Amino acid sequence: MSEMAEMDQMISKPRPGSVPLSILIEFICQKMYTDLMRLVDLLPSKTDLEKKIEIATFFSRTRHLFIRLEALVKWSNNASKVDKCEKISNFLEEQSFFLINTANSLSRLLRETLVGARLPPFAVLHAIDIFTNKTYTRLPKSIKNYASSVDAISDKEASQALLDLNRIIQNRLSLTQLPRQFKIIKINNGRVHFVVPHEFCVTMTLMSEAVDFPWRILAIKFLIRDPVANFQSLVHPAQVQFIHSQAQSRLLYRHFDKRPPLIHLYDMLHAFSISLQLDVLHEQAQRARATRPIDQLIVEAYRPGHSLVLSYWHALSRNHFQAQLGLDGKLQSTAYMLTIHVDPIDPQRPLCISHRPELPATESHRIGSVLQGNCLSIERLLTRTVTARAEQILQELRQELMVLSPGPVNLADAPLCLYVPLLWPCHPQEYLQFRVDPIQGTLGASCPFLLTSDAEQILLGSAVSVQAGPVASIEGYSRASVCAALNSLENALNQPSTRRVCPVSANPGMATGDSSLLLAQTRSLRALSNTESRWRSVLCQSLEHLRLCIGLVRLMKTAKTYRPFWQPAKRSLPLVLTPVQASLVKSGSSWPPALVRFQQSLRFPIVFVQLFPNNEYYVVCEVIPAPLNVRFQYSLIVCAPIPDHMDVTIDAHGLAVSHTSQKLATAGLQPIGSSLYLQVTHLAPLEVASVWFHNPSSSLSLLKSCIEKARSNTLAKRTSRVAALLSRIKGGGGTQTDSSSGFTGDGDVALKSNHSFVPSLSRLIGTLEENILSNCLALELSRAGITHEGVQHDADGCLSAIRLLSLPSRPLVWQPVNLVSLSDYVRQIVLRPHFDPSTHRRSWQLDLLFSGIGPAHSLNAVPVVQQKLRHQTAEWFVVRLEDYATLVKNVLAEWDCLCAMHALCYQVVTTPDFYLPLEVAVQSYNLKTLSLSYNSHYLANISFCHETGFTLALGFTPVNTPMTSSHESTVSAEVDSNPHMIIRHHLEELLNTTKSIPIFAKTLVQTLPFVRAVEPLRDRMLSNHGLKTSVFYNNLRPVRGLVLIALSTYDLVLVYRACLSLRITLSTPRHTLFSAFSTGISTSSQTVQLCDAYRQLAEPTNRTGEGWAHHSGENLLSALAPLPAFQTFLNALQEAYQMDIEAESWTGLTVAQLSQLVRSSRVPVKADTRHPTPNWPRPGSSPLESYLAGSLLFHASIAAVHSLDIPILTVPDYGGVEPVEPSRMTDVIQAGAFESHWSVSCLKCQLRLMPQRTGVEVATWKLTLRLSTLLPPNSGTMDRWPQETLNLIEEFFDVRVCAAPFQPSAVTAFFRLLTLPPRAFRSVVRLLPFDLHPPTHALVQLRLGLVALGASKRVGAQMANRVGHAVGTSPHGSVDNAGPQTPDLVPGLPGILVRPPRITLQLLISRSQHSQQRLLLESDVESNANMMASTSGESALVHLAVLITQTAYSASSGAGSAPSLGTLPTKPMYSSS
Repeated sequence: MSEMAEMDQMISKPRPGSVPLSILIEFICQKMYTDLMRLVDLLPSKTDLEKKIEIATFFSRTRHLFIRLEALVKWSNNASKVDKCEKISNFLEEQSFFLINTANSLSRLLRETLVGARLPPFAVLHAIDIFTNKTYTRLPKSIKNYASSVDAISDKEASQALLDLNRIIQNRLSLTQLPRQFKIIKINNGRVHFVVPHEFCVTMTLMSEAVDFPWRILAIKFLIRDPVANFQSLVHPAQVQFIHSQAQSRLLYRHFDKRPPLIHLYDMLHAFSISLQLDVLHEQAQRARATRPIDQLIVEAYRPGHSLVLSYWHALSRNHFQAQLGLDGKLQSTAYMLTIHVDPIDPQRPLCISHRPELPATESHRIGSVLQGNCLSIERLLTRTVTARAEQILQELRQELMVLSPGPVNLADAPLCLYVPLLWPCHPQEYLQFRVDPIQGTLGASCPFLLTSDAEQILLGSAVSVQAGPVASIEGYSRASVCAALNSLENALNQPSTRRVCPVSANPGMATGDSSLLLAQTRSLRALSNTESRWRSVLCQSLEHLRLCIGLVRLMKTAKTYRPFWQPAKRSLPLVLTPVQASLVKSGSSWPPALVRFQQSLRFPIVFVQLFPNNEYYVVCEVIPAPLNVRFQYSLIVCAPIPDHMDVTIDAHGLAVSHTSQKLATAGLQPIGSSLYLQVTHLAPLEVASVWFHNPSSSLSLLKSCIEKARSNTLAKRTSRVAALLSRIKGGGGTQTDSSSGFTGDGDVALKSNHSFVPSLSRLIGTLEENILSNCLALELSRAGITHEGVQHDADGCLSAIRLLSLPSRPLVWQPVNLVSLSDYVRQIVLRPHFDPSTHRRSWQLDLLFSGIGPAHSLNAVPVVQQKLRHQTAEWFVVRLEDYATLVKNVLAEWDCLCAMHALCYQVVTTPDFYLPLEVAVQSYNLKTLSLSYNSHYLANISFCHETGFTLALGFTPVNTPMTSSHESTVSAEVDSNPHMIIRHHLEELLNTTKSIPIFAKTLVQTLPFVRAVEPLRDRMLSNHGLKTSVFYNNLRPVRGLVLIALSTYDLVLVYRACLSLRITLSTPRHTLFSAFSTGISTSSQTVQLCDAYRQLAEPTNRTGEGWAHHSGENLLSALAPLPAFQTFLNALQEAYQMDIEAESWTGLTVAQLSQLVRSSRVPVKADTRHPTPNWPRPGSSPLESYLAGSLLFHASIAAVHSLDIPILTVPDYGGVEPVEPSRMTDVIQAGAFESHWSVSCLKCQLRLMPQRTGVEVATWKLTLRLSTLLPPNSGTMDRWPQETLNLIEEFFDVRVCAAPFQPSAVTAFFRLLTLPPRAFRSVVRLLPFDLHPPTHALVQLRLGLVALGASKRVGAQMANRVGHAVGTSPHGSVDNAGPQTPDLVPGLPGILVRPPRITLQLLISRSQHSQQRLLLESDVESNANMMASTSGESALVHLAVLITQTAYSASSGAGSAPSLGTLPTKPMYSSS
């Protein structure tokens, strides 16, 4: 056994019988295809049952086979892993075999071969020869000759040889006859290339210099390409090789053909190229036929290498459009064919093109008679052929339609279309277009202008009924009727014609003069002529219908152009004939048939154009046919709704007639609804020319100006046209514009940029509108007693103005006696119309010109007599004709307003120095508004409204001006508002009551210091809610702190935080005739009275008078409280101001003293009202505000004590200590002081509202607290409070409670602290020094919180469940520097805040059920979740706060950053505790 055999046995090979998966799939597919083809061959001869059985068997067997194949494919997805393992195993086995075989070979070599092995003798001579001669010289020469190669020629020799071969080829070509088609001959590298463009390229050479040595063909390449197949090669290489061998054999055997070899070669290759070109065209034709529908392109015949015949336009052939008349008198259809064949006459045999029927020579030349090799595209050939035939058909149609068109008929080539104008002049969009269907060859007509969506909405008519005959009946004017007319045109134009029918002559073999054949052809031609005449009448009817439709659309678009925002043009109206009109129709009168046409307008080309949007005035436009054109006829109708007692019926003639209900009952007719029907009341035919020139204001001068204007317009058009032509010539020419797109004419139709319009209709509508409007307005003016000069028209005949001569005026009851009538100052009164063409809105404006009227002291240097004043009103829009009565009323109302203002201001304007104070001056006056300036920078504008009377508007001049008060003190203030805005309504009422500007001006001057003094109190904003009980607030809501309510011009009410009220009244002498006209006003006699407005505001019985009309709401005034210690407050003011003025008695304040009372010297005079301060009042507030804030806290203290069930006692100074009954609470409020005893904390509290006077200024008020120890009978000395501790609590009340922003909830929380047990309250008091006197560099801040900044909903819900009763507080706190992450307090309950760490210790206080028991028991303290009682009785939370604070202070003192704890006054102050 050899080694290879052993290796074959050892190495594992792939499993026998394995087949690749691709081959297996291919075999399965081939098997299925074979079985299927066998079924196709065998099944036709079997019965149905056998067929079903065989098919089911085939499907079952094939299904099982493919299921196994699917399983095999799925397995093969994981077969790659098995193959890899198998390859690894085979490789390892192969390596093992190599090792074993190597060991066996070495062992065999050792045992068998090397036993008898001997070394050969050394070749010493050969070695010496090699070392000495450097080669081996004893080798035989035969071996040397056999092993060595022949030397190759050099590149220079090769190039020289190729040049010699090129010369040999040139010499041979000069001696050989060449075909003339070899136009491209190239010789290089010993080869010659013969190229015939678009056919073939052959490469040849010569093997010898002999003249008769044959040519050798090296390569043949065919240059024919199919452009549809991406220019791929069309000849297989095997075919090229076969042609190469055949041509080479023909060249070698010269006796085969006597033609010259190169000519013979060209004929062979050219014949194959022609056949290949024809085959390419046939393949393209087959592809084109496959992509087209059936019966559009048919390949009639194909002979390879000879001809290809195609037929097209079969639908036109079936219509006998260009048919032949047979001998029997019947029309024979002519097929349209295209033949591509080899020319049998030309020796070169090119591909030629023939047409049937034959085309003219010019068209054939355009298509091409010979098919070039570079144009092998059947699609292009068909396109050129179809285009030429379509152009021929359209040219014939153009000659036929020229007599039926009013304008030139144009044939465009891109796209190929025939444009026929139906009217002249005609817009390009209105052309009737004729095209030839490139697929079927039939003529198609279209009019895009009439088939658009706009035209569909315009042409609303009855449906089109198409009869069974060849003619479609066209009824109405709609899109369907247009389509029917176009279909009729197409049917008429696609019919056979005598001009296109070609009679077939008799067969030459037949007997001549056969009369029967001639008679048959004559009868057929006669019948065809009659049919052609009928179709021609259909053609004329369809064109006339299209003309009427275009005229109808022109009318609609013309009306819509001038009414873009509403639909003035309608195709129909719900018209009803009256019985009289119906009888006239039956009697055959002249004009009622027009009403019948109007009622049935959808059947006629009629348009109703509404002149006015809301009035039933219509211009009826009818389109009348004319020879090759249309004309328009107009009528004016006025409609009115039929009465309610009339009903509408349809008579026997189909007319809608109105009858009374009684007649209907007797006649037995069925009525229909009549709510929307109209009846014609007036009908007048219109002559356009007479309406145009019937202008009352027309004159000879106006006509001359119109003629001059027309001439200038014509000259301008000619100049612009010449300039455009010259610019085009200078610019080198340009594209020629279409002559049909620039039509202009002076006829009844003009062209615009987008569509045609009817200028006669537009001018007629405009003229009728102007005439109707002018007559209606003139009638209304005459009815109102207004005289005028009539209507004036401009140069275009439009309404321009109406000049009024006089306006009726009635004298006023209150006007002055010496008043000069306003009519004496009038110089011109004109009513001017305004018209907006875009919205079609018409308005009128009154223009009045006055002279000699104006302020006496004016800045204008022109005298008053020569001054002119023009007054123009706003535009009054007129929608309906009935609105002209309203327009006249507005004119009269405007005149009455001007007369009222003139009567009011006449004396002031003419002599202002006498009637006005010195501080008031007339700034401007324009008969509509009187502007007064007072105090140099305040303005008051007075105007008159016909409905409300005189109105007042106040303003100011925003400049920094010095303000001088009556007490000779001047300060600089910024004027940013008018202080009289507080009493503006009362000033306006005063003006309407007195009708006197002097009294009004005097009131302004008298009240100016007063309103300027109280202006700082107007609309002050606070972030506080007063005494109102609050819930848990989440957001800050600003509340007005100070509100001023004006009861009259001299009486104001100040409401403080919706809780307290103060009435401020200015006492001044009443107006007399002399005081009103006096020139100087003294304010020394003015006094200001202050009183408590609680009784008048809180009690409804006391709110009387007109001043309370707008301020009587119970929900706003029921929460008011009386002012505490108000008499003391007045006594303090009396004492303070008596020191200033040294008077013995005081009856009121002066305005200067009021200004000093409401202002503070440390605060700016005028606060910025645009950015209110949220925490106002603040330190440095006015004395009045301090008193009101203290009064608010006093009432809060009473409410807090009442809520905790602590009795209120009188102060010893007021009759001894005794409980106060609810009925005697008024005495406590009048005194402004009370006392309460807190038995739990062993304290006696006394609160008093008292003034604090500093120097000579007015005293400020503050709520003070005085504490003393309340010792029970069995108490010891340990329960006594040290005086230092009491002073510390009083200081805390003064600093934290009675401080801005003066929150009542802080008072409630403070008094809740007094309800703690003694030891717990003492522990809390120990924290007061940390709150009031913290170290400078403290690491920890501790605050005793009394109010909350806003509690969360979760905490609020928990506290609501645990706390029995809590007094509400506002959502604002006194801990201003609490961060947003600091836990907050529950409103109404005090707590301890330590920062950092950020913790909040809430002290929960619950009320006991019995008032006699202690307010806070030890069990109540222990029952709360966040408060525990220690053995010492003090709160564990308080101990925790003290511990945290002291630890922080110790750490800060050890680090040297803060004083030590011993420096604090805590330990010596609370040693007894």
